[in-house]
Amino acid sequence: MKKLTSFLLTLLLFSALLSPLSFAEGAYVFDSAGILSASELQQLNQRAQKVSESTGTDVIIWFCESFEGLDPGEYCDRVWQNNGFSEDCCMFAIAFSERAYYYYACGEGSVITTDYGSQYIDEQILPSLQNGNYEKAASLFITYTAEFITHYNQTGSAYDVNDKPNTLKMLLLRIFGTTGIGLLLAGIPLRAQKKKLKTVNAQASANNYERSPLRLTSQRDMLINSHVTKIPIPRQSPSSGRGGFSGGGTTMHHSSSGHSYSGHGGHF
Repeated sequence: MKKLTSFLLTLLLFSALLSPLSFAEGAYVFDSAGILSASELQQLNQRAQKVSESTGTDVIIWFCESFEGLDPGEYCDRVWQNNGFSEDCCMFAIAFSERAYYYYACGEGSVITTDYGSQYIDEQILPSLQNGNYEKAASLFITYTAEFITHYNQTGSAYDVNDKPNTLKMLLLRIFGTTGIGLLLAGIPLRAQKKKLKTVNAQASANNYERSPLRLTSQRDMLINSHVTKIPIPRQSPSSGRGGFSGGGTTMHHSSSGHSYSGHGGHF
């Protein structure tokens, strides 16, 4: 009897390890769909871990095949519960077979990313999803979420309808990541040095440039081959469970377990 009990306990533990809703402790980026390369997974996980540990708000990327027939918010809440993430959490989940995504937040994460704020982040990420650049989409999620957390920690208020992100700062974040502003500041003394260069002048004509013996006698355009791939894309569905953000704030939901969270999603 003891051997049978021991075997059953071992089987349950092994099943838990294989659960698609669980993954290794200490990881912040999960990819059961096999979308990311090993190097991409490592780099994204390092970035997410750095933001999570420095801010106290877990930043999670979850790539999976499907939401397993569950409501996306319910699915993400089970992921949160099964993995022991921080009470303050922001998660970006993608179900590739359904071409669906969901933005999930709980605890202080729901305060930091208001309805307006999470919709703003969505708008930055969605083009990359539609273009199939999933690594970039995940990277942008980490970048913008980190900025939203930092803004809240520094000012005590979240980006919202009455406190919108600075356009220039967001552009720098998109282009350069978190180092964008530093690069801009570093560029100021470089521009000052550039003004000192007086030895290089533009030529008034092309007479001083070396002539090439190449002569183009004829030209024509020819279509050699073509290949068209069609992928059915589900029609964009209304964002799930959002009451709008005309008045600001965050719309909260409750999972089947009674846990409170905020979130919305759609298709790409």
